[in-house]
Amino acid sequence: MVCNMRRIFIICVAMSLAFLSGCQRPYEMEYDFALNRDQLRFTKAESKAYFLVYSKSAWSVEFETEVEWATLSRTEGSGNGQVSVFCQANTSVSRGVNIIVTTSDGTSKKVYLSQEAGFSDGYYIIEDPGVQLLSKGVSVSLSAETNLPEDMFDDITIRIDPAEAEEWVKDVVATPTGISCVVSDYVGTESRQATIGVYFPAAEWDESRVTSFMNVTQSNITPQIELSSEYILDPNGGTVTSIPLEFNWAAEYYTYDLSSHTFGDDSWIASSSYDAETQSLKVTPSRNKSGHPRETIVTCYVKDLEGTVLSQTSAVLTQDIFDGIEPADAVALYEGEKYANCYLIETDQAKIYSFDAKKPDGSLPSENMASAEVLWQNVTCPVDKVLYEDGKVYFRTVSDKSGNTVIVVKDAEGVICWSWHIWVAGTTVGTNAVGTYVFMDRNIGALSYDGKDARGLHFEWGRKDPFPGAVHSDAATSLDRQTVSPDVINTVTEQNGKTIEWTIQNPHSYIAGSDNSGKEDWYHDGNDAKAQNNTLWGDGSEKSVYDPCPYGYRVPSKDALDKLAGALKSGSSFTKYDGVRTKDDNEASLYFPVSGWWQRKTNTLELCNVGTQGRLWSSTPSAANALNQEYYSSYVLHCTSATSCSTQTHVRRWGCNVRCVKIN
Repeated sequence: MVCNMRRIFIICVAMSLAFLSGCQRPYEMEYDFALNRDQLRFTKAESKAYFLVYSKSAWSVEFETEVEWATLSRTEGSGNGQVSVFCQANTSVSRGVNIIVTTSDGTSKKVYLSQEAGFSDGYYIIEDPGVQLLSKGVSVSLSAETNLPEDMFDDITIRIDPAEAEEWVKDVVATPTGISCVVSDYVGTESRQATIGVYFPAAEWDESRVTSFMNVTQSNITPQIELSSEYILDPNGGTVTSIPLEFNWAAEYYTYDLSSHTFGDDSWIASSSYDAETQSLKVTPSRNKSGHPRETIVTCYVKDLEGTVLSQTSAVLTQDIFDGIEPADAVALYEGEKYANCYLIETDQAKIYSFDAKKPDGSLPSENMASAEVLWQNVTCPVDKVLYEDGKVYFRTVSDKSGNTVIVVKDAEGVICWSWHIWVAGTTVGTNAVGTYVFMDRNIGALSYDGKDARGLHFEWGRKDPFPGAVHSDAATSLDRQTVSPDVINTVTEQNGKTIEWTIQNPHSYIAGSDNSGKEDWYHDGNDAKAQNNTLWGDGSEKSVYDPCPYGYRVPSKDALDKLAGALKSGSSFTKYDGVRTKDDNEASLYFPVSGWWQRKTNTLELCNVGTQGRLWSSTPSAANALNQEYYSSYVLHCTSATSCSTQTHVRRWGCNVRCVKIN
């Protein structure tokens, strides 16, 4: 063994020295006849390789079978020699051929030449390969998807299993776009089946082969429509329910009349029709306001072209009670062109109301309004249904429930276009006469003219949308924030405030700002951080588009609050955790609850001084603070006792109550 290894080593060294010296080629060895390899493997790309011939005589070389995709550098030689093989790029299936080398005495050897396929993961997928046929013979065609080159389909093999199925499945053709065959008529009683296999060629050494199969079942059965047992129709009515008609046969291969159908009770079926394109029954019910669920039977028929009924199938259609909004039943709020950001309802009866989705000036918030929903409301939930339709907002109140709701209208992308405050007071809202002014007898959002339900809602100055106020628990001195559903009141603390457009799209976001420093106005015009808008709630005489009061009322001016302050100081009484009580010019009860205000303190938004102090906004702005030119404020009526009620300035990002005054 050691000797043999030593001999091999000496031969290799000698060959290397001979090669380096240029005296002898490395393949010039003493063999009668030999080849240095028995196979050549090429990738799919254009390629070149060679093999060596060792011989003591003349020899010839040729392909065993003629091919167009490969060529040889020579066809004959004598003694030792080299043969180069050139392969074209392959875009088809893997391929191979033997190269035969023969000496003058007739001895031959071969080199197997192979080239991989021009594609990877070949497939030929027949869509929905199972076909269910009736007894009548037809031509069947199914679509297919493939990544195989078209020339591969010249050499495919078609097999039909079982073999006897070749008597009734004929003319099978497979192409890159699909497979087709002709099926004969059938007169038997038991169904018969055939599997059609498509086999694509592959080289002998290739372990993968692309195959695909199509299954044909033919039965002597009656054509039948297949339905589910039950279909549920929309209780709102007007919505089309599509009932797909399934079949026990390949419907595209036969022509029947499928349009006929009947209902056991069609009194509540608004319309029905057969859609040939989708092969479905379209049923539209009327709105179910009957007070009870409804049910009917639909029967679909299969008829031949002469009109003879071949079969029929039935299913149950059910419809629940309508529990939504019927626009025709709605009561319009404020008949005529009377628009506002707040709509007051002085009853707690269950009703459907409507109002035009317009700003107080009568303009549209957007041309693309698409839907309406409740943004938030008191946990009593006085509103349970909302609908936007044809430029109107519809909503339904709940019996014996009062409270406050904010309804928004959104565009198709879900962006809020505008919002409205629905104030379900539950009782008649009275008035108080003070000098030349007539005030509401309660704050916006209050559910009573006095007591613990009279605190109302809070507003940042110049904004149209309210925020929750404070409530008493059972203990007279226990106070808490009103809870709302859902609890979506967000707090935003950016110091520079927000634009009007931002507040419209985010009516539930309170802009708290910084903690008693920096800009004290939430407002930002989008360009100048120090900009100020003093007319957001009007100019003291005209109602603005952002005014939060109901139609016919507006936010009072400073002069009006001066008169109200004077009335509260005249013969009034003050009770902690309650408020100031006195009489108006007509000797009617005049009540001022100490509701506190929203204020950011120690990085949190809090209701401050509830039960001890109260403030009412005016529409009148004040000059900037002399010590801080960004300390923007407006006038409020501030009460801390029966003798301490006066108008003073207050920063605009704090949330105070509003008591509306009648527009003369």
